[in-house]
Amino acid sequence: MSNLSGEVAMCHMDVYMEQEEKYTKAVVSGSDRLQRKLQSEMASRMTPDLSSPPVRWGPW
Repeated sequence: MSNLSGEVAMCHMDVYMEQEEKYTKAVVSGSDRLQRKLQSEMASRMTPDLSSPPVRWGPW
């Protein structure tokens, strides 16, 4: 695709990304229940205050 014009390359990339999205949905479509279970388990193990404001350290 390096020799294609920008507009043509973007069209090809759009088609490729759509196909990849369809493939991903097809592969993970049966795992909705597992995804919800894993998400809930991970959320229960996380502390609510995971982030803190940045602190200036050093000359940068």
